[in-house]
Amino acid sequence: MNMQKILIITAINGLVGIFWQILTTGFLFHSLYNFEPIEIWKPLFEFPNLIHYFWLIIIAFALTYIFNLLPKPLAESKLKQGLIFGLIVWGISALSLVSLLMFTIINLWFLLYLLINLLVIFLIQGVIISYLEDAPF
Repeated sequence: MNMQKILIITAINGLVGIFWQILTTGFLFHSLYNFEPIEIWKPLFEFPNLIHYFWLIIIAFALTYIFNLLPKPLAESKLKQGLIFGLIVWGISALSLVSLLMFTIINLWFLLYLLINLLVIFLIQGVIISYLEDAPF
C-alpha cells in the first residue's frame, strides 16, 4: 500500500470511528456514563471534541499502517482477514482496559460496555481496511 492509499483509508476509517463514537457515546449508551463513580467523567461537551476526533483519526492511521506491515494474507477471504486483524487489535487494547480494574474505581458494567464497544468498532475498521487494501485509488 502506498502512502496515498493509507491516508485515504485512514480518512474513511477515521470518519467511521467518529460516527461510531458519536452514535454510541452521545446517543445510544450515553446513560452508562451516569454509573458511579461519575466524578471521573468530564461533562460531555467540556472536553474539546475536536481533539478527541483528531485522536480517533490517529488511531485509524495506526491501524491502517500496522495492517499494511503485516504479512498477507491473514486468512483466505478479505472478511476473515479484517475480522482477524480487528480481533487482534481488540485483544491488545482489552488487556490495557481490563487493567483499569486494578488502578481505578470503575463500574464493571461500564468496563464491559467499553470492551464490547471496542470489539465492534475494531472489527468494523479491520474489515474496512481489508476490503479497501486492494481498491484502485
